[in-house]
Parts: sequence; structure tokens; C-alpha cells
Amino acid sequence: MAAAVIAAMVVTILLPDALRLAPRWLLALVEGLLLLTLIAASSASWSPEPSMSSPETPGRVSRSSAADQPAERGGGLSSRCASHPCRRNSDRATAYTTIRSNTVPWFSPDPIGDSGKNAMVRYIMVMHRVAVLALDRVSVLDLAIPGQVFGTARALDKAPDEVFGSALYEVVVCGERSELTVTGPGGVELFRMGAPHELAEARTADTIVVPGARNNRPSDEVIDVIRDAHARGVRIASICSGAFVLAAAGVLDGRVATTHWTSAASLAEQCPRVRVDPNVLFVDGGDILTSAGAATGLDLCLHMVRNDFGSAVAAEVARHIVIAPQRDGGQAQFIVHREPCPGSGSLEPTMRWIRDHLAEPITLPDMAQHAGVSPRTLNRKFREQTGTTPLRWLLMQRVRLAQEFLETSSMSVEEIARQCGFGTSINMRQHFTRQVHTSPNGYRRAFQMRQ
Repeated sequence: MAAAVIAAMVVTILLPDALRLAPRWLLALVEGLLLLTLIAASSASWSPEPSMSSPETPGRVSRSSAADQPAERGGGLSSRCASHPCRRNSDRATAYTTIRSNTVPWFSPDPIGDSGKNAMVRYIMVMHRVAVLALDRVSVLDLAIPGQVFGTARALDKAPDEVFGSALYEVVVCGERSELTVTGPGGVELFRMGAPHELAEARTADTIVVPGARNNRPSDEVIDVIRDAHARGVRIASICSGAFVLAAAGVLDGRVATTHWTSAASLAEQCPRVRVDPNVLFVDGGDILTSAGAATGLDLCLHMVRNDFGSAVAAEVARHIVIAPQRDGGQAQFIVHREPCPGSGSLEPTMRWIRDHLAEPITLPDMAQHAGVSPRTLNRKFREQTGTTPLRWLLMQRVRLAQEFLETSSMSVEEIARQCGFGTSINMRQHFTRQVHTSPNGYRRAFQMRQ
């Protein structure tokens, strides 16, 4: 057992960069082999009748007294493991710990639970790393958005007196110059900064985000980093004019992409192999994502958080940043706002009222009455401000609430259907499948497996 543990520690300590640079399937294979080695070693050395005379090790639960220890959250897990975001069910005899770049990996096969017959194996998981490429004359808002969104994404499981749970992402800002100019609207120079990390650090990232910049002519090194990441299956995203950088690297050839509506024609002209769509907020192509104007970077990053950790985590991020939980990528990016007239204004109070009453039957006249306008005027105002109709928007909110319940609760589909205002589980399945492209039970299983 000692030899297996020492071997696993040596591999983990000496080869972290190699594992990061390896393809995802190879990383998963190495982690699986380590886990199987530890389970086999701990099972071989474990005795169901441990000696009562074995001394206790300070800071560690001894095998002889494990059953006498007071139960922690999760039925016996240590406090530092019980609140970790990767632990899903407390009755599973598995806890997880995050290994960061400045943390020495550790292994401690210990018994847990009242019977003391199951071995707890702490499993190694590398935190999802997001690299933000800071090019010269980068837009200040585009540069800040990824750090704000991914840095706010925390585990839902936290102590009652804590505002945030454990971090889910590691965000690094990478640049190729010691001094970068950061610009504001119109290209005005706001300040200069040095990138905290060299560009080579981006090669270890799981996600690369390219913010918009006034300088859309990337260096050969930047292009090489993007091409290499794309070849390894790394997720790559751009905000605003960052799409020009991805196009220069050739990773948008033959794909649908978007950028700020004022630059869409220019992108289509300079890069004829890219199918530019100027009428959407963002485009999710799986491994390549592009977003429109600066503020849509928030929508894009929230979308990635939702794909990685679910709707509940994304909604919590939105609450902390104080923005709408989600704007669909297909929503119109350029909306003409007419001059205000008597009785006009934001629909946000009505939209908030709808979200607070999703469990109740809500009709178009109900929404119009709350907004103080006619149903016809409400339809027009909803299209102007959201790009969709009131009833379609209501349906999207109900589906998103159902996603949160499926992720965070054990309620049946029938109960979730009632709580979300669908009435029946059949009605919910129809609308849920149409929007999410999977059944409610399938979504729940897929989310639990992902965690």
C-alpha cells in the first residue's frame, strides 16, 4: 500500500504540467488508474476488526475510534471535504479535494461511516483553469468580464455564515508583453498594466477567452497558442472583436460566428470563410464560442458556467453580479429603442413579478394588467426589450426553474412540474425536451454524472 501511495504522489507532483498538456481522455485515464490503485491498496490493507490498541495520529481519525467520532456534515466526512463542490451524495464513501498549482497533493485512505468498513479515498481533480488573453490595447470591459463571472462561480454547498462556497474556476490573465495598454470606448487609453502571467501559461488552460482589442492583428505566438489549444480540444471563446483573433488563427473557418454589430460586415469581408451572424448575442459551437458587443460577454460567460456546473450555479453568479440570469444567445443583439412616451418604460418590474409567481397560472392579460398596458402593447414592448414574446419568455423561465430543481433537489418530476407552473409532468416534459433537447430525468442523470 505504501509503495502504491508513494508512486501516485510522485506521479502527481512531478507531472502536473504534462497532465495539463495531455488530451482530456488521457488525463481521465491517468486519474482513473490512480483511483483504482488507491482503492486496491486500501482494500488490501484494511481489516474489518481493527486493533483497539493502535495509537491515534494527531489530526487524523484513527481506525479504532472512527465509529465514535461525532458525525460531520455528510455522515462522517471530515469538515474540509464535506463542503467541497465535487461531493454529491454524503452516503458515497468518496470525498474529493482540489489540487491547485501551489498545493502539494495528498492521499489519506481512512475509514468513514459508523460501520468503518468503507474506505474513503480522496480523489485528485484539477480545477478548471480559464486563461484570458490580454492583447495590447485590450478593451477594459472585455478583459474584466471573464474574471468577474468565473471568479464569482462558487460551489452552492457552503457554511451558513459564508457568502461564497469553494471556487470552481482558476482564472489567469496572460499576455505577451510586459506593458499592455488598456482602452475604453472609442479607443481612449485608460491605463497600462503588466499581464500577471506569460502567454505560455495559456497552454495549460481548459478554457481560453480572447477579449476584444483595438489591435486585431495577433502575433504569431498568439495564433500558435490558439491553434494548439484548438487541436487539443480546449474550449475557446471570444468577446466582441476577439472574433477577429480567432478568425486570424483559422479556427472559425466554416463556422457560424458573431461579433459586435458595427464590426460584423468587416469580419465577413476580411474572413470570407467565416459565416458571420450579426443578429445574435452569442454563438455556441461547442468547442468554439463567440459573442457580440461587450456586455454580451456576461451572457457568454454565464452560458459557459451553466454548461459546466448547471443552472443553479449560474443563477447564483447572476445574483451576485446583479444581472439577469440568462439572455438567450439567439436574442437580437441590436435593439432599436424608440423615444419614451407616456406609459412606456422598462418591463423589469413585470418580469420580476412573473419570476416570483411561476408556480401560479399566468396569462397574457395577467401580465398586461401588471404592466399597466394592453396585451397588444405588452407584446410589442416585450419584443423590443427581450426579442421574444411574453408567453415564450414565461415558458423559458419555467424551464430554467425546472433545471434548477432537477440539479439541486430530489423532488419528483411531477412535483417540479407543479412548482414551475407546468401543471402536469407530461406538459413539462414536452416543453423541457423542446428547449433543453433531453428529458427532465435524462437532464438530472447527466448533471449528476457530470458532478
